[in-house]
Amino acid sequence: MCTPLALLGFAASAVSGVMQYQGAKADYAAAKAHKQTNDRAAQQAAVDRYASQQLRIMQEEEAATQKKQEAKVDAMKARSTARVAAGEAGVTGLSVDALLQDLSAQEGRYDASVDNNFRITEGYLRGEMTATRHEAFARMNAVPTPTKPSFGATLVNIFSQGVKAYGSTL
Repeated sequence: MCTPLALLGFAASAVSGVMQYQGAKADYAAAKAHKQTNDRAAQQAAVDRYASQQLRIMQEEEAATQKKQEAKVDAMKARSTARVAAGEAGVTGLSVDALLQDLSAQEGRYDASVDNNFRITEGYLRGEMTATRHEAFARMNAVPTPTKPSFGATLVNIFSQGVKAYGSTL
């Protein structure tokens, strides 16, 4: 037979177990909300950085295209000037052709240099985008995923306290 003191002890441990479970549930809800907020913030930061980096790539491409266009106009002007000067001087032949080919070659080398510099910059920025993705994953993984509390563990604790209270009356 259980004594009133043993029953009171069992009831107190049962209430304490339920209260602990409720506290664990509240902690879980807060940790889950924190994790979700952190994950959303990390994802949004990554999206913002991706957009910025992609814009920078487009700007660099536009700048390279503009440089090449300006160089093309300058090269055309130089070739026209060379033709006019050669014509006015009455010079024709291989030397004029060689000069015009050299001007075209200079334009081609400049275009290749601009293209190469753009590819280098684009590669760097794409690498930054990869780093952004890894940084977002690291930020999300820095906050652990909370573990939902188990009411089963609380029931086992209450049951064990009941057995203990019953055993103390024997």
